[in-house]
Amino acid sequence: MWRFDLLLLLATIVWLTGQSVSAAAHPTPEVIEASQADQASKPRARAFKRVRSEDPLIRQILADGHKRSHAFRSLIDAIERSNLLVYVFWPVDLLSGMGGSLQVKGAANGQRVVFILINRDLSFVHVVTMIAHELQHAVEIANASEVVDQASLVRHYERVGIHAGLRGKTFGTVQARAVEGVVRSELRAADGMGIDDSSGPVAEADGTRPPPAGEDDSHTEQKAGGP
Repeated sequence: MWRFDLLLLLATIVWLTGQSVSAAAHPTPEVIEASQADQASKPRARAFKRVRSEDPLIRQILADGHKRSHAFRSLIDAIERSNLLVYVFWPVDLLSGMGGSLQVKGAANGQRVVFILINRDLSFVHVVTMIAHELQHAVEIANASEVVDQASLVRHYERVGIHAGLRGKTFGTVQARAVEGVVRSELRAADGMGIDDSSGPVAEADGTRPPPAGEDDSHTEQKAGGP
C-alpha cells in the first residue's frame, strides 16, 4: 500500500512541475501586456529617416541634439527633406587633430550617400557641436546637386570653401564654424545641459577626453579622404 502512495505522490509532483514549466513557457496575456508596457516605458533614441547611425550612443546624441538645440534640429530637419542619406560613424583613421570628416560615397536611384566621421576622443558637447558642423556641410551638399562623389565634393569646396591647412584636400566654411558656437550656446542654455565640456555621456561612458591644450580643435573636415 505504501508503494502505491509513494507512486501517487511522485506522479503528483511530476504533474505539478509540468504545469509550472508550461506556464513559464506560455505566459498569460497579462504577463505579455506587462512586459510590453515595461519595454514601452524605456527611453529610446529618436530614429530619423535620413540621418542614421548603427551606434546606439550616436543615435542618442543625435536625438539629444535635436531635442535641445534649435540650430541642430534645423539641420537634421533640412536633411530629412533632402535626397541625402547621412550615416554617422566613429572612425579609426581621422587625421591627427581633426574633429570630424565628411565624405560623399556616391549616388544611385536619386539618393546621395554621405558619411560623417566624428572623433570619439571628444567630450559630449564637442561631439554634438562637431556633428552639427558636419551636418551643416551636409545641408550645403544637399543644396548642391552636382556633388555626387568625392571628386565633385572637392571641386565644390575648392570653389566655395576655405582651405583648412591640414594634409590633403581639407576645407571648411564660415557657416559650419558659426553653427558650432550656436549649438554650444543652446546646449548650455538648455535645461539639464549646463555642463562642463569635459562631461557628458561620451566622456563618462568611455573615459574619453576633450582635446588637450594646443591640439587643433577647429573641427575641420577631410573632404578628399586622403593626405
